[in-house]
Amino acid sequence: MAKLLYIVMSLFLFGCSSSPITEKDGAPVPESLIINKDIVVNNSGMVPVTFLRDTGPGSACSHTVYVDGKKAFNIKDGQYIRIYLQNGDHYFRLTSGYGLCPNVDISQQTIISNSEQKFRIMYQSNSGTINLIRFQ
Repeated sequence: MAKLLYIVMSLFLFGCSSSPITEKDGAPVPESLIINKDIVVNNSGMVPVTFLRDTGPGSACSHTVYVDGKKAFNIKDGQYIRIYLQNGDHYFRLTSGYGLCPNVDISQQTIISNSEQKFRIMYQSNSGTINLIRFQ
């Protein structure tokens, strides 16, 4: 019994950190999960903004991302999406909370400038939360 408990606890401890992905090793968000199709069209003067969802804990959870108050896309474990926005202030909101997934509602205001920006959707094992982190 003690051996079984040790194995379960080891799996829990080692399985709590999410792993970042890149566009090379991730899968693109399928079209069926893109709610606002206009955001994936690269019109003149638009700036690319990429969202990458880590792999690992919470893989059964789907997260929804809102852009400027409008539902934009759902993203699952190991997926990424590149959207295109005008320069200026934008508001991102990340939600989750379906089934066994934790209830998450994170908002972030950011200024999109002339260069590409990337955001990581990650699970932080030390706090048990899901976060939206700008890394480029």
